[in-house]
Amino acid sequence: MKSILIGALALLSACDGSIPELGPKDLAFEGAAIDSAPEKKVGEEGVVKVPVIVNSFRKLGFPDISLEELGDEGIEDLLDALLYPDDYTEEELAFPDHLKALDDTKVSLRGYMIPSVQKDGVVTEFLLVADLLSCCFGGAPQPDQWVRVVMDEGHSTEYFAFIPIRVNGRFWLQVIEDEAGYAAGCFHIDAVEVEREP
Repeated sequence: MKSILIGALALLSACDGSIPELGPKDLAFEGAAIDSAPEKKVGEEGVVKVPVIVNSFRKLGFPDISLEELGDEGIEDLLDALLYPDDYTEEELAFPDHLKALDDTKVSLRGYMIPSVQKDGVVTEFLLVADLLSCCFGGAPQPDQWVRVVMDEGHSTEYFAFIPIRVNGRFWLQVIEDEAGYAAGCFHIDAVEVEREP
């Protein structure tokens, strides 16, 4: 035990005793740049994200589908507006521009599988979550931290437990109701392929 403490102190003194604060977005499993892997170009307007396209699918991470800019109340209002569109204005029904641009496009999204429909050892529907820590072991994920995935007709996948996967398919926006009739989410992928993330 004493040698571990001495080693830790030596390491701290080597880096001037400063320990960088790491938050969830700095860690690879929680939507760091490795998830979406955008290339960056410097132009006249500064740094611009250039989408990465692999086999006709736009490579995304959960930060790319974030609703964080709306705030908690704004997210709830958007979901309620989707569930009861007659009670809300067009502005209240509007997704942020970056999400409108992704609606009905081919995407490749990284996350973790929570199967919801399994038959004969294969999965045909599942939830794709940003990370297992904020879902299975820490409570319900936020509406922008999960996607309902349905495998296209004739497609299925094996169950990938506790490992990152990449889902390729068509992304679309539409309210998802929970069993009690409340709006719980709004992201869907009709998937054609699921693969283990290397």
